[in-house]
Amino acid sequence: MSTGDVGEQTTETSFGTVEYTDRGRGSAVLFVHGSPGGRDQGALTSDFLTRSRRVVAISRPGHRNTPLSAESAGPSAQATMAAEIMSGLGIDRYSIVCWSGGGPASYTLAAAYPGRVTAVVGVAAVSASFDPAGTLRGRLELVEERMLFTGVGRWLTTTFAERAPATAMSTPLAGEGT
Repeated sequence: MSTGDVGEQTTETSFGTVEYTDRGRGSAVLFVHGSPGGRDQGALTSDFLTRSRRVVAISRPGHRNTPLSAESAGPSAQATMAAEIMSGLGIDRYSIVCWSGGGPASYTLAAAYPGRVTAVVGVAAVSASFDPAGTLRGRLELVEERMLFTGVGRWLTTTFAERAPATAMSTPLAGEGT
């Protein structure tokens, strides 16, 4: 397994510049991160897959070095953006692993390109209307999210994913997934 930063690349799409990481060999997997996050979250969380799979992890608009614009904000635009990236890399068929806020764009991508997307795995992924400010639990989660955007929060998350990837994946599933 790798340690540290896994290397940023950028590419141009019809929605602007997108940051991504492309690692491994074999059948392709697109990792669509949640909120907070970025291609680093996807690369670290899915590092174990690179032994037998090619993993492309993107940074959605507004995260890390992928700028957010009015045109790129919605799930449909993000789905098109991801499809453009995969096409640009010469990847015709792939599965998707999505996390948290990456769910809507991933489901939209799978629905729009059923001949290209072979499977979707959602890990604690948003799949229904989501208004975090409307509940106490949601407001607490927003505070947690803001804390993770700090330097200490990013370091903690990255260290956890590097040193205990199985726990980093199983903990959210146990707490939120079914």
